Amino acid sequence: MATNSFPHHRTGEVLKQPRSVRSVNGLLETTMIYEKAKVQIDDSTITYRAMNGTTPGPSLRIKAGDQLIVHLQNRLKKQPNTRPVNNAFSAPDEGNIHYHGMHFSGDLPSDDVRVPVPAGENRTYISRLLPDHMPGTHWYHPHRHGATSLSVWGGAYGSLIVEDEPGTLPPEVEAAPEQILGFLWWNATLLEKVIAKPANDTMFNVQGPNPNMTINGQKNPVVEVEKGAWNRFRVYWLGRGTDILDLGGTEPLYLQFPGCEVNLLAKDGIYIRDYPRAVVNVPQPPGGRSDLMVRCNGKVGTDSNILTMTEEAVVGKVRIVPRKDSTPAAAFGPAFPFPGFPSFPRYLKDIRKVAPTPGCSCITQVGPDVPQGINGRMYNIDEVLHTTFQGAVAERVFDANRHPYHQHVHPFQLIDGQFGWPNLTSLTIKHTGGVVPDPIVNEIYNQPGDWHDVQQGTGIIRFNTEDIDGTMMLHCHDVRHEDLGMMSYESVVRGADFCTCRNPANGESIRQKVMGVLRVEEVKREMAARSDSNNGDVALSVPELAVSAATFVAAGGLIGALLTKAFGKSRKYESVDTAEQ
Repeated sequence: MATNSFPHHRTGEVLKQPRSVRSVNGLLETTMIYEKAKVQIDDSTITYRAMNGTTPGPSLRIKAGDQLIVHLQNRLKKQPNTRPVNNAFSAPDEGNIHYHGMHFSGDLPSDDVRVPVPAGENRTYISRLLPDHMPGTHWYHPHRHGATSLSVWGGAYGSLIVEDEPGTLPPEVEAAPEQILGFLWWNATLLEKVIAKPANDTMFNVQGPNPNMTINGQKNPVVEVEKGAWNRFRVYWLGRGTDILDLGGTEPLYLQFPGCEVNLLAKDGIYIRDYPRAVVNVPQPPGGRSDLMVRCNGKVGTDSNILTMTEEAVVGKVRIVPRKDSTPAAAFGPAFPFPGFPSFPRYLKDIRKVAPTPGCSCITQVGPDVPQGINGRMYNIDEVLHTTFQGAVAERVFDANRHPYHQHVHPFQLIDGQFGWPNLTSLTIKHTGGVVPDPIVNEIYNQPGDWHDVQQGTGIIRFNTEDIDGTMMLHCHDVRHEDLGMMSYESVVRGADFCTCRNPANGESIRQKVMGVLRVEEVKREMAARSDSNNGDVALSVPELAVSAATFVAAGGLIGALLTKAFGKSRKYESVDTAEQ
């Protein structure tokens, strides 16, 4: 470990911000040490793996066009009887580094997670941001297949911020105080019994009770905000595991700040087109990020709860403090659309009305269960899932209803479908003082045209491949499932002019399921339009809105059954260029 002493956090302390390392003159060059560390949280002492000795590790801050050079040193010692085993918890003392959300090369010497760094060895990672890389909130962590869950859920992570240029943001956003909130459910029982033990790891250890939910490694911290000021919260959610291999690690955060105004600014490091978008509940999937503008106007000195949909509903406090003279007046002003904001680079150009490149519409199914992997195949380093080429518009007929799907390098745009955690009505976990989610929560947070690199659901997504060729990893971001084989990769081929699809054996049924979901969404939009034009009254027997029962059976869900009952039989939904490849 870096020192003989180690941090001691107590419940209810003011939230601490990680140390920042910034680029200078277009270069951020730093050393990152993957090492054994300790932290005490109340009466729990945790021995774990960390980046530079703390959880979270330092915050890396860079700008578009910068070069990022990280000298990774793996100072862990290889334990006896540990070795790599494909698609199993293994190799606990090997590491590497992944820059989650960054739009640069996925091959060495950049962000290539297929290549491990063994215990006692070093590797230098060199990455270059595009001159027009979108500013935003990202994070980094080890991504050694088989050991990702032990390292990430064990505390080895940190934030990576691409900073905005002055004068490019709405005034209240540019003036707002900023805080980073990294949420991690620290389940020691899961890590020790379910993950570390099969990997023959004896290093990870917790003495005392489970810390459970932490923010920046702290238990129930206090986040101080000035009365009446907008605050920019950069939120990332590492996930929550339970003691069995169920869906516990797939659940969104469902973050709430009761008593405060909350506007969504960005998701997954990409600004939304319709800021300010008011939200009450933030259904942020594991691995995902949300930039939130939060303003609290209560009495100075009062606290309000920070809530999530976990067993510990209250995970922190927001405390209102007096206004500071140093805070710009614009931070206290109104939130409104700002001319020219946001400015989208070409890899984020709107492709909702752009047909996919012929032959480049493929099917990607995650699961439904872990042994099904992706498209029925478990991870094989020698097996490419789909291929596309530089300059194509790639479309994916997408079914990841039970798993948070993460795509490296190339963010994707939501075209149409039902996105977000599907089981809102089945949530029976404790929740106090907030708003229990319902399906409308997903529809507010996840809208067609939004960009993501992590998402759940069923529908159509597309992405541009104009700037970067090479490897694009993809996997379930319940990182236990990734370790066990729910991972694959695509290849963007420079110089090619065609795509290839390795669709699942049940590809046609997946395509029909997705088409049924799209029809549901179309009917909902038509109903909403009729409701608006008829002062809230909708005639459910309108013949042109009728939908076939078979389509809704394929789509699944309560709304499908209800609309089928209302409408009976009807026309088939057609999609652009989605013939089986």
